Amino acid sequence: KKKSVTPERRLAYQAEHRAIVDALRDRDAVRARELTLAHLLHVRQEQRGELRYSRCFPLIKTCRVSS
Repeated sequence: KKKSVTPERRLAYQAEHRAIVDALRDRDAVRARELTLAHLLHVRQEQRGELRYSRCFPLIKTCRVSS
């Protein structure tokens, strides 16, 4: 895992995790669910090598570039 996750991806994952925690803290179940599903989709796409271009995560207004 450590070898497969770039520093950029690690930062993106951390931002996604923070957004999920914020939604949970705000008791916003709909937003937490959307953020969680989007995060899991990003992880799966990256594991499969399907995410090879700049990708923004609009729900938290951050972007990442995958290699």
